[in-house]
Amino acid sequence: MQPAIKLLFLLTKKELHDELVSKQTLVALFMFNLLFITLLSSGLQIALLNDLSNIMLFAPFLWCAFIASSSLATSKLSEYDARYRFDYIYKILKAPFELIYLAKFIATYFFLSLSLIILLFLAAIFLNINLTLSLLVVGLLIIFGYTALLVLFSTTTHTSPLKNLILPIVIIPITFPLFFAALELSNTIMLGDALELSNIWISLALALDLIYFVAGVNLYQFMSRS
Repeated sequence: MQPAIKLLFLLTKKELHDELVSKQTLVALFMFNLLFITLLSSGLQIALLNDLSNIMLFAPFLWCAFIASSSLATSKLSEYDARYRFDYIYKILKAPFELIYLAKFIATYFFLSLSLIILLFLAAIFLNINLTLSLLVVGLLIIFGYTALLVLFSTTTHTSPLKNLILPIVIIPITFPLFFAALELSNTIMLGDALELSNIWISLALALDLIYFVAGVNLYQFMSRS
């Protein structure tokens, strides 16, 4: 168990180190989210909608932007695997597929969570929307399941020149229930209603997170070899 934990730590450290040194993913995420929020803010001002309409539109736009930025981040992460690290991990470290998946999951979850935080921070500044800790917690819950499938399917699309477009098309139909729960939970929070653990949408999100994660751990080796 201890050697496996050390190897997982080494793989995760390498995943994060390459991105943090190059800063390509971080810069791309920040610029994309800034552009999106700026355009959304300008559009809402031109539309002259009331506060309630702005709140109801916020959640759909937020999660659409997240899906787009997440595919961008994942494509950046997979570029390094295609060029440098895939052969290194298998031939030198001889890491099990499960550990490789977990390392990629942790690194991807970190960057997607950072992307969501940036989105919420920019939204609070440009859209003058009061954001709560509950919205961030819900976002992290939704990202968990989405990341599990994103890492799983990214192995089959990283060689395609249209991977930024193909990956969301493949993922969205499978994760539709998860994002539907995200919309319901986000609207509940934005409208100021209390969010309880007994909420059916939280139960659905937790169940889907578990299903997607277990599927990712067990199917990653087959997807990687296909």
